[in-house]
Amino acid sequence: MGLSAHVACGLLRGRTEWGEQGCRCSRTPKWERADVSELRQLCPSCLSAPAGGPSRWAVLVCRSCWEVNRARYHLPLARHSLVNSIYLCASPEREQAEAFQREILDMFDVQKRLSEWRRVHLERLLRLAGLEGVEEIPEDLVHLLSRLYLPPPDQAVLNLAAWLREGGPIPAGG
Repeated sequence: MGLSAHVACGLLRGRTEWGEQGCRCSRTPKWERADVSELRQLCPSCLSAPAGGPSRWAVLVCRSCWEVNRARYHLPLARHSLVNSIYLCASPEREQAEAFQREILDMFDVQKRLSEWRRVHLERLLRLAGLEGVEEIPEDLVHLLSRLYLPPPDQAVLNLAAWLREGGPIPAGG
């Protein structure tokens, strides 16, 4: 039982103890007792550790990247707004409600863009490792290769943060 990264979308898929985990290319049936039908994903920032999980409270990057992010960048890299410290008090003023709406929309945009970053980052890793053209690769091998070929989490989060803040296409070398 193990998960493999599907290079076309950058997501993990395969059989888990909870059931089948699909990717964007192969949908997963809803798991019982889980908010999301996902045991884990590759950390989109560093690819060297697992991230995500079956809870709505899951953080979408690995522990190391989350700690660096929380200390320096404060990007909304968790699935739920409360984990990202985005909340609205009761009876908010108009400005507070508008700020909350902007933060929530930004959080959703970041989550969408994390998938794009993960996919391109995975393709870049496979190119660096001489494995271009591979359609699927075991999760453990991705973690190992990322430690050999990619920057450590502190630099990986810096690259991700710069790209998320600046927008635009993903840099070829980042």
